[in-house]
Amino acid sequence: MKQFAIQYNFVFDDDKKSDYGRTVKYLIEFNDQNLSYCCKKPEGPEWSKLEFNRCQNCTLKKEEHNYCPVAKNLSELIDEFNEVNSFQKAKVYVQTPERIYSKNTDVQTGLLSCFGAIMAASGCPHLDIFRPLVKFHLPFSTFEETIYRVVSMFLLKQCYGNLDSKINFKEMMEVLKEKYAQVEIVNQGMLERINKVVKKDADKNAFVALNSFAQIFSMECDTNFVDTLAQVFKF
Repeated sequence: MKQFAIQYNFVFDDDKKSDYGRTVKYLIEFNDQNLSYCCKKPEGPEWSKLEFNRCQNCTLKKEEHNYCPVAKNLSELIDEFNEVNSFQKAKVYVQTPERIYSKNTDVQTGLLSCFGAIMAASGCPHLDIFRPLVKFHLPFSTFEETIYRVVSMFLLKQCYGNLDSKINFKEMMEVLKEKYAQVEIVNQGMLERINKVVKKDADKNAFVALNSFAQIFSMECDTNFVDTLAQVFKF
């Protein structure tokens, strides 16, 4: 099986903290054929089991899935940052197969990007919509960049999946809005899971930020992204 990897390195740089200079390295590996996450462990902690705070819109069958795939795949990373504050300063390096990104930021911003890539590739039916973006992972993306990437990806997907049909932009945006509504439910479910186990807020606030993106995105759908994207194409 051909794979590709994304390496995240968090170097804590707040000299007021006892762990100044500590580096946390996390390697994310994906199947290059279907962009699925390459699971590191066959089992996860108790809180990652499917029936533990199961998402209200979960469509997975417990007979086939003992674990929530998103929770299990995130569990090791969540445990690593269990006792880290969200505002802890860090230099975050991200190495993809094509290039290296770096940013002086806080831990939750780095986790936001890392969580997003893992979640999209984990096999949750409601998050599969984002799986194509894994191939073109963009760490630290702004809200405008996220809108541009998601809408472009979604419309391109419709082109390849419906070669004989004429795409109606407004109809497609309604479909995308509904998919994001399901994503919000998944994000909330994951937040409720980790609230049971984490001690500080880096993990939790990364999910809060993810859900904020989803909520704002849904509102932008109502205006067909006029305020955010229209100006980009006025030339």
